Amino acid sequence: MKTYHTFFFDLDDTLLNFSESEVLSFKHTVELLKIETPFESLYSFYKIENSKLWDAFDKGLISKETLKIQRFKALIDKFHLPHSPEKMSQVYLETLPETVVLLDGAIELLQALTGKAQVGLITKIRYQKALSILLKSNP
Repeated sequence: MKTYHTFFFDLDDTLLNFSESEVLSFKHTVELLKIETPFESLYSFYKIENSKLWDAFDKGLISKETLKIQRFKALIDKFHLPHSPEKMSQVYLETLPETVVLLDGAIELLQALTGKAQVGLITKIRYQKALSILLKSNP
């Protein structure tokens, strides 16, 4: 039987339920900035714009920094919100580690591998943010 010494996991939607974390972080951003537009309207528009921008990023048409700001600029323009896209992006990104939702068994899997193998994480977010998310989710 072959023994493995290194495991790589895609953090998003393998260990973390990123879709659920994204909703919670967006909701928290709306609450912190005291935006009164109905959440469902904001989030459904954001989701469409965010998806278009990630597609553009994946094709090399825009930078990640542009994506982070532009998704909120489109939202602000559409709903005439009194915030800068930079501020909305900052609040959103700061709340992501606070709204982490782990998939069932993620902690148990990582604990089972501790001391037996090296674990690598693959994610679109920065290493420091990913580490923060995992550390805050560990009971």
